[in-house]
Amino acid sequence: IGGTGIAARLLYDEIPPGADPLGAANKLMFFTGPLEGTMIPTASRIGLYGKSPLTNSFFYSSAGGYFGPELKFAGYDGILVDGVSERPVYLFIDNGIAELRDASHLWGMDTNQVQYQIAEELGSEEVRIAAIGPAGERLVRFACVISGCRALGRGGLGAVMGSKRLKAVVVRGN
Repeated sequence: IGGTGIAARLLYDEIPPGADPLGAANKLMFFTGPLEGTMIPTASRIGLYGKSPLTNSFFYSSAGGYFGPELKFAGYDGILVDGVSERPVYLFIDNGIAELRDASHLWGMDTNQVQYQIAEELGSEEVRIAAIGPAGERLVRFACVISGCRALGRGGLGAVMGSKRLKAVVVRGN
């Protein structure tokens, strides 16, 4: 039920055996759970899933905080990232509308700088951001994805995000 079950099935169906965790064939997925965005205690967790560069197998990391509920409020239960961008980008989801935006100016910044810069560009503190820093960009196999003060820190999925040249995922919803 929920994100982990969906992610496991999609990873099994979509990633060919022997795929390089840092290659274009790997998928990176953010999924909420079925109770995300409710008042139920401990239900506000986001899961990040993919083939790990550390274990070379299915891996997930989860974090609490505001990113998961905001993704749900924006109209999404999950995000599946496929392929590799030609240039650094970030995904902006704003109340059901998703678009890729140039992130060349963010490349090289740490996650705190990225969060401040994007919030300033959008003119809103009401966005939730999951970003990688220089370790993810350099494909360090234990790189994390940071959202606010929360870390999706297991399995090196920040390196997978960096391999796709995806600097951040930004969500806003109501």
